[in-house]
Amino acid sequence: NYNELQWIQIKLEQLEFAAIKFSEMVPIQYDKKNVQVMLNAVSKDFHHIQNIEMKYGKYFSMQEMENKYNRKIVVGEKIAEELTNNKVKAIGLEINIFDTPFEIIGVIKKSKNINLGMDMNDIVIVPYTAYDHFRHIDN
Repeated sequence: NYNELQWIQIKLEQLEFAAIKFSEMVPIQYDKKNVQVMLNAVSKDFHHIQNIEMKYGKYFSMQEMENKYNRKIVVGEKIAEELTNNKVKAIGLEINIFDTPFEIIGVIKKSKNINLGMDMNDIVIVPYTAYDHFRHIDN
């Protein structure tokens, strides 16, 4: 859980990056479209470990990663295109996850690599602390 990750980061000073990830299939809605996606709730170093590059918009700031009330997400190119047919127009869209609005702030650059079993083109990423506050995943 998140507390254990923080303990590891303190105890292992030589550790450059450490992250926690919680994944689940969820339905997202935009306009009249419903799409099943792999949602990944991640901690602050995740983008370093996965080497995530943004094509449009931005990744989360440190403040956004730590704010449990944050309702911002980044999406893979495939998801952005499924929602809007135009990846650039996905930035700023408000989508619903379990009837809760989230704003798309970034689109992940299309990648041919599948890292740790994840296709970056087909995922949604949300900060772990925000998703935990919303869904209570860190029990």
